[in-house]
Amino acid sequence: MKIHSLIASLILAALLLTACGAGGENAAGSSESVLPPEITEAQPDTPVSAPAPAPAAEPTPEPTPAPTPESTPVPLPARTIVPLDELSDDTFVRVLDYIPGIYVDLKYATEENFTGQRIYPFENTEAYLRCGTVKKLMKAEEKAEAAGYRLKIWDAYRPVSAQFRLWEIVPNPVYVANPNTGYSSHSRGNTVDITLVYADGSRVQMPTGFDDFSAKADRNYSDCTAEEKENALFLQNLMIECGFTPYQGEWWHFADTASYPVGQGFEPPEMVREAWSEDEAVSVQYQVYSTDKANTMHISFAGISERREPVWRYDMEINTEGQGLPAAGIGTYGGKYYLQTGSAIRAFQVSDGKILWTNLDFKGPVLTASVFDDSGVLYAGGWEQTDLLVIDTDGKTLAYIDLPDYAGPAIVLEETRAKLVFAASSDGLGMYYVDLRDYSVTLPESEPADNIAASVSDAPEGAYGRRIEG
Repeated sequence: MKIHSLIASLILAALLLTACGAGGENAAGSSESVLPPEITEAQPDTPVSAPAPAPAAEPTPEPTPAPTPESTPVPLPARTIVPLDELSDDTFVRVLDYIPGIYVDLKYATEENFTGQRIYPFENTEAYLRCGTVKKLMKAEEKAEAAGYRLKIWDAYRPVSAQFRLWEIVPNPVYVANPNTGYSSHSRGNTVDITLVYADGSRVQMPTGFDDFSAKADRNYSDCTAEEKENALFLQNLMIECGFTPYQGEWWHFADTASYPVGQGFEPPEMVREAWSEDEAVSVQYQVYSTDKANTMHISFAGISERREPVWRYDMEINTEGQGLPAAGIGTYGGKYYLQTGSAIRAFQVSDGKILWTNLDFKGPVLTASVFDDSGVLYAGGWEQTDLLVIDTDGKTLAYIDLPDYAGPAIVLEETRAKLVFAASSDGLGMYYVDLRDYSVTLPESEPADNIAASVSDAPEGAYGRRIEG
């Protein structure tokens, strides 16, 4: 009986060793490396469940090895949260990293604003402010929570590119600060549009909603209910006590008493941009990260299939010293994805991520407009230096135009000429014609500003060089 038990035990042990050996070879022998469906931050502390053991099975033919992917993934750098007391007050920081109890719903990162359009290219939770402002806001949140409320941010730091985008949609100083003469205080990173909510995020009765232009939006609460007035005054006194100054025209608008310069060139780094190529059925996503190196940003690109599966990936670091926005997605044309990073414009093959060419003639420093003609020639405009850069499908520069004292062109392509309509110039809104046959530049004899603006808004679809938030 003991011999039979021993034999049975040996057979069972052999079967288990065979099963474990097969499973181990399958896991370790494959060289395939898989990206997550979307580019996300590295999360080193996230627990990983152990894989279930492979069930015992009858011997099967040796499987065909998985193909080696064309591009090996490179892990994205994890974002380090540095304590506030180790940062200078003028450092831009992500609010939710330091005030996790606050609610954030950036209305300009959605269509729920007075323009009806999405203005910010990042997610509606990505509120950034100066470090010194966040310290004060943290105290305000603590006081609100002690009273049974929470704070909810509707708007925080507004990138300069977004202010130009707002002005492009609504060029009326009554509603939008004209970035050609001055910026909104939101672009300084010390201003918040904020409201009260209950602990569960539900709405507290306030005078109006966000972006209300009626008389009820101001701080004269005589036209509000007693409850609305009481809640608005509670928020107002709370913010004043914590070091903010209320704006009289909007009950939700508060600016830090400490001022900072306009955040030229800073964009919230946790951004994922995407552009689809109908030809290849692959999207291109890219994400921009800050690094611990001075004037250096990390950019990661990935091609994602329609089934949200990774196809390829490419990582790079760029020096941002003296540059504006670290990256701007131009779009896809003819199976290529075009991207501006610093002074370079690159074309990637959408299907496999191969870099087809790099053009280094863009002097920017910020890409403000781009458009393709029917043959795939790219027309790109920048702020300050490069008013028009024309690049053929092979990456060769066909023309470079820089007009003194003009900046931020919109580009309208016509049959034989391009109109450059400028957002800023030494003599007000200006316009030049560029002959597309020899790239000569001429100034129209006379064309009123209203007609110039109309020529941009009435341009055929695809002919107007849209501003790039990126």
